[in-house]
Amino acid sequence: MRITFAATPKALTKKYIMPRVLQGIELKEIDLSTQLLGIPA
Repeated sequence: MRITFAATPKALTKKYIMPRVLQGIELKEIDLSTQLLGIPA
């Protein structure tokens, strides 16, 4: 089986790739809020 550069994006969209560190974490549990000098940004 030959995988071409054009087929690579198609293969990546079929399977969700997640680092092992993030497995088991719900999206609602992730807090992406930031602060700059103690002020919420």
